[in-house]
Amino acid sequence: MSKINFLKIIRFVIILSFIFLNKQVFSEWINSSGKYYIDRNISVSEACQNALVKSKNNALRKALGERITSQQLEVCTDNSQKNECELYRNTFNFLDGGLITDISDEKESIIEDYPQKYCLVSLRVNIKKFQTKPDFNYTINVNLNNKSIINEGDEISISGEVNKNSYLTILGWYPDLNKNYYYKIYPNKYTKSISFKGSFNIPDIHKNKYKIFAQLPKDFKKKEAYEFWIVIASKIKLDILERQKISELNKRLFELGRSNWEIRRLGYKIVRN
Repeated sequence: MSKINFLKIIRFVIILSFIFLNKQVFSEWINSSGKYYIDRNISVSEACQNALVKSKNNALRKALGERITSQQLEVCTDNSQKNECELYRNTFNFLDGGLITDISDEKESIIEDYPQKYCLVSLRVNIKKFQTKPDFNYTINVNLNNKSIINEGDEISISGEVNKNSYLTILGWYPDLNKNYYYKIYPNKYTKSISFKGSFNIPDIHKNKYKIFAQLPKDFKKKEAYEFWIVIASKIKLDILERQKISELNKRLFELGRSNWEIRRLGYKIVRN
């Protein structure tokens, strides 16, 4: 074998090893569990939802360490729905180190722990670690132009500012409708996606002839519901389906690179008149 061919083989092996190691480093399956106690103020279903969120957060901590940030939601200052708000706040817990992209082997059990009982959720999650760090000079500020409690039929709008040229994507999360999907709000058929820098209003009534109204889900029996807007600023255009699975969006954000986007969440409660 010639020296040149030998060197080519060595180089090929090194490249394959690098690719393999990258996959090992940046993606990891974690076994995890979480529990939440059941009492007269919380149903079994609510306790198990909270246990599921705790299980996911525990997996993130195992993989990425204690770099978790609690998402503060103004709507959760309404203490009458403390348990429900705790679930949403924990759902939006965020780590700059990575994202959950897949879940498998989910198991739910009710455990007696006299004089109480709790819901235990165990699962396996696939966590992808970001290959780039956040751009700490990249930021977005977003505000809900309404109060945190909105009457059904009221207009909804947001305002904000981004400090670098960005594409804006706004998604709605309606947990009473579907907890696993986001729904596209912006851009839409009235407004195209363009790169811009500075302040914004959505919708901009001076430029766009449309309005957004608060509406409870069809055939919804409760008198109130929580809804959330997920606001993403990205340096690269992010095309979104009208109905976007959350786990698939997480995968796309991972591929986009953590330094190329920032995310904020806003919440409100719609009350039936």
